[in-house]
Amino acid sequence: MPSNLSVCFRPAGAVAYLTPFTDRYRRQLLRRWVSALPGAAVPHNPGRGPVDTLGDPVLIRLWQVDGLPRDALSTESAVLMAHSRRWPLFIDPQGQANRWIRNTYKNADLTVLKLSDGHLMRSLETAIRYGFPTLLEHVGEELDPALDPVLTRATIPAPGQAPGSGAQLVLKLGDTLVPYNANFKLFITTKLGNPHYLPEVAIKVLLVNFALVSSGLTEQLLALVVTEERPDLEEARAAIVTSTARMKHELKEIEDRTLDLLSASEGSPVDDIDLILSLEASKVKSEEISSRVEASEETQREIDRTRAGYIPVANRAQILYFCLDDLSRLDPMYQYSLEWFTAIFVASVRGSARPEDLAQRIRAVNEAFTFSL
Repeated sequence: MPSNLSVCFRPAGAVAYLTPFTDRYRRQLLRRWVSALPGAAVPHNPGRGPVDTLGDPVLIRLWQVDGLPRDALSTESAVLMAHSRRWPLFIDPQGQANRWIRNTYKNADLTVLKLSDGHLMRSLETAIRYGFPTLLEHVGEELDPALDPVLTRATIPAPGQAPGSGAQLVLKLGDTLVPYNANFKLFITTKLGNPHYLPEVAIKVLLVNFALVSSGLTEQLLALVVTEERPDLEEARAAIVTSTARMKHELKEIEDRTLDLLSASEGSPVDDIDLILSLEASKVKSEEISSRVEASEETQREIDRTRAGYIPVANRAQILYFCLDDLSRLDPMYQYSLEWFTAIFVASVRGSARPEDLAQRIRAVNEAFTFSL
């Protein structure tokens, strides 16, 4: 039990409390938790963050292919959201979460709704009945009280059925009892940058802060510029992430299989020839995979060092973006989307001069992009 607690304590706290906050405040909270746990005699693993414990690198890679931003904050938000029992409400002024959800479920009969739709409840009823993923977009600071049964998953056994694991669940939506399909998913997004939700709303949903921050935008722009400049690096990086995840999964399977063999063994393990041969084979395979994992991680570090050379481009671009974004405070007329900004950024990278020297190349990209804006 202590080992399980040490693994799960911080990730559970992260799922419950971290998602509404910015990256800096999340890190502060995690540090405070880590410093407080020893005094409370709570076992924990200080070296593993929520994504290390809960995240599946292969699944994260698929999310990124579907449009999940590649920065650490967005990845952490997505992982924590996936492990929560509450439906997520994304604070999404740049529309990144909206695009990601649309791409992820575009082949799964995604239902896209707005609170202003006249057919909202009827469409929601259909989605619940047939298990369609649903995106409720552009909400404000108040949600329709009629949605409360959906937000709280207030399901009950169907009339005439006894409570139990095999009972058909229904959800009362208005005056209608709707059969509840376990495949139903609900995602909510708002374009408000700093909404103030009342406690009675906040406890029904999982508030997830997807607002863009400088560190996140820097990482996204870095991935874009490296993809244009060194596509081989980005492809190799993606392949390494996926292969490393698979190898670590294989290691876990070997460990589990070894434990199963030992627990199923009767009598002395020393006398069980089949067990000894299986353990030897598992040991050889485990050592081989561990060696490959170490080699992959070293390659990953080399790639990261090469990518770091382009950080000045990404850093300058993110500064310019937030300068443009602040113009809306002077006059609402100045509204610039992230898609528009990144399109100009990529065009500048492609169209600028290409000297051999990296420093000169960075200067050329920065100048071209600045004048393009």
